[in-house]
Amino acid sequence: MVSQPNSNAGLYDRLGVLVSTACAVHCAMVPILLGILPTAGVALGDERLEWLLLALAGVIASFSLGRGYQRHRSKRVLVALSVGLSLLVVARAMEQVSDRVVAAALVSVMGAGVLIYGHLHNLRLSRRRVSTS
Repeated sequence: MVSQPNSNAGLYDRLGVLVSTACAVHCAMVPILLGILPTAGVALGDERLEWLLLALAGVIASFSLGRGYQRHRSKRVLVALSVGLSLLVVARAMEQVSDRVVAAALVSVMGAGVLIYGHLHNLRLSRRRVSTS
């Protein structure tokens, strides 16, 4: 019996890459925009948007990478999930307790980058598993 691939599995990883990329671009651009265009920078730096991106990235990554791990048992995706989300949370904490906006942005971009890597690795492993089934 050949196992049928879960058509939604790749969708969630692609969505995770999209959200994580949006998060990385947002985090990289806000400090620049705050210096160049204060009004636009303030709108993009809205706390609600920051928390929304973190929540979306976290929920999608947890769901997608967690399910991926159940299928292919690669601990690399769990490490990417843990490290990526931890970096994003640390960056948010840095923004709350200090004025080191650029440092927090760099940590956020690193966290989003780790999540992007995790999603891409998960996609690769899932495709390989489907093609060998």
